[in-house]
Amino acid sequence: MSNDTQPPVETERPIEDKPKPPFYRRGGCWSWFPAIVMGLLIVQVIISQYELYKVRERNEELRSTLWNTLLHLDELTKEDVEKYLNDGTPPYLVQDFGEDYFTTYSVAFSPDGQYLVSGQHDDIILWDVQTGEAIRTFNGPDYFTISLAFSPDGQYVVSSSIRDPMTLWNVNTGEIVQILGARNSSAPVVNVAFSPDGRYVLAGEVGGLAKLWDFEKNQTKLVFDGKTNYALSVAFSPDGQFFVMGGWDGTASLWNVRTGENIRTFWGHTHDVTSVAFSPDGRYILTGSRDKTAILFETNTGKIARTFAGHEDAINSVAFSPDGDYVLTGSDDNTAILWNRQTGQRVRTFHISMETLAFDAVESVAFSPDGQYVVTGGWGGLQLWESGIGVSNAPPSADEVRG
Repeated sequence: MSNDTQPPVETERPIEDKPKPPFYRRGGCWSWFPAIVMGLLIVQVIISQYELYKVRERNEELRSTLWNTLLHLDELTKEDVEKYLNDGTPPYLVQDFGEDYFTTYSVAFSPDGQYLVSGQHDDIILWDVQTGEAIRTFNGPDYFTISLAFSPDGQYVVSSSIRDPMTLWNVNTGEIVQILGARNSSAPVVNVAFSPDGRYVLAGEVGGLAKLWDFEKNQTKLVFDGKTNYALSVAFSPDGQFFVMGGWDGTASLWNVRTGENIRTFWGHTHDVTSVAFSPDGRYILTGSRDKTAILFETNTGKIARTFAGHEDAINSVAFSPDGDYVLTGSDDNTAILWNRQTGQRVRTFHISMETLAFDAVESVAFSPDGQYVVTGGWGGLQLWESGIGVSNAPPSADEVRG
């Protein structure tokens, strides 16, 4: 018998006792799917957390910037700024006319300053300035009202819209007095203005024309061809002898109302001229543009007297204070700014919203007849503000605030 020892024979294990292969060898490529999904979810969570961190960081940066802007460019105390940042109450706000009236495209004060009229998406509303209450809604065909104007005697309001013709309203009753033009016109009226004597309405059209309407006769008296695709804004001179028209080509033009002569063209903007205004003495013309600036021109020479730069987005509306010493601009950057006309300095900023992602563009601005208030209308609704520019209490300029 051999002394060699035979190796033990390994008995086969039961199937259930055999070690299982790693999960990645059990089912081919599909076995990786759960791990891939889990990995993608983890990556997405990491990315989301990073984006949230960046948003918070950006918010803090904007908050700090807003603090510095409010504190150093306006005549505010730290308490004012803290209140604004903590509860969202903007400085200088006198009246907010309700969250139900977002998207206000046009605003105007009555000549006596007691009332406001505003054009919303599908409403025209008359407001009591002191109480903030809506007095009446003008019922008629107007839709998407983009321009409004009070007659000099305060008895009428003229409105224009994208779809409907110009409409003349009785302020006391809210009823339609006259329809000017044709419905669904191929050249909608985008801006309207009453003549100082109240006899005519000037209409700026999409086709580049400005038309002078005799509303009593309901007919066009004169047609002015601005040679531009859009006549975005129009304004009468204080004496009613001239008007200025702002166009899509980045220019403004001065016209003789009686003869229809194009007297002068004002150059200086690099984008659409969205709004124009005459100074109370007629010596200056103010223009606002999508290039983020407003320019003060000398009426008689066409020379640039001053440029107001400070908005971060397009300017949609401009206005002169009743004494002509200040100008007001409203912008897509959610603010309206009060400027000193003579120095060009920013005097006061009206912040419609402090929300980072809010779009509360200011579409229209106006001064009250006594200059004590300004009104802003836009995507953030309708607001009334203290201007601070009374005869003896004009706010200090930015340089004076910095000391």
